[in-house]
Amino acid sequence: MTKRILRIAAVGAATTVAVGGMALAVAAPASAAPIKGKITISAPGSVTSGSVFTINCQAKKLLRGERVWLKEKGAAFHASRTVSSNGSCSLKVYTELKGNHKFFMKSSMDGKVYKSNVVKITVN
Repeated sequence: MTKRILRIAAVGAATTVAVGGMALAVAAPASAAPIKGKITISAPGSVTSGSVFTINCQAKKLLRGERVWLKEKGAAFHASRTVSSNGSCSLKVYTELKGNHKFFMKSSMDGKVYKSNVVKITVN
């Protein structure tokens, strides 16, 4: 009986599968680009480290009752809230991390991803 070795290695957005002496490349499914313009945010340009500041958020009516997440450069910032009936989704943020930060809000509904504009905040 011949042993067959199945090796799978993730390479970027594609996967390479090697079976015996034959290799197959399988492309990852294309993901849809986020839909912009349904969530709008604003924030102060600079804040003091260790203080609380507000990121003002307004979402379109179709996102009422959905959860929106605060992200920083793509990473979850461990803050979220539900969009209210009037579309408000503002939240208070506390950070001690000094430097330049880029924040945005993200939500998903019915397999679609909604992304806000990006705000830049300098923490002194």
